[in-house]
Amino acid sequence: MMEEEQKLVKGKNLEGSEGKLELTVDEVVEEYVGSLGFSQLVHVLLVSLAWIFDAQSTLVTIFTDAQPPWRCKSGLCQGSSSSNSGSVCELVPGTWEWIGGHTSSTIAEWNLVCDRRFLAAVPASVYFLGSLIESD
Repeated sequence: MMEEEQKLVKGKNLEGSEGKLELTVDEVVEEYVGSLGFSQLVHVLLVSLAWIFDAQSTLVTIFTDAQPPWRCKSGLCQGSSSSNSGSVCELVPGTWEWIGGHTSSTIAEWNLVCDRRFLAAVPASVYFLGSLIESD
């Protein structure tokens, strides 16, 4: 057994037959990339900074798509089932209001309901369209 181990030199058998070389992932990375140092940390930092802009653009849709709760003003919403169960588009404008006021969300502030609902998706769509064009 000891003789076979001596015939293996870096994965190659001196007699021409194939030998097995077992490497771990850590050994391969350290051999080709090097141990963790300043240059690897700078590289990780720069790559992480690039992802911040993608993440921000993706996560902004969470806030623009969240419709705040609403309620009827003094029983003016006659014929509607109850607040928040139906759509405000089915009601007459001015008969309902946002519970947190107009500053409670982006949708409430910019009135992105009913026929203006598509405007909430425009910023993300333009960003990803620009990313698609830039990648070519």
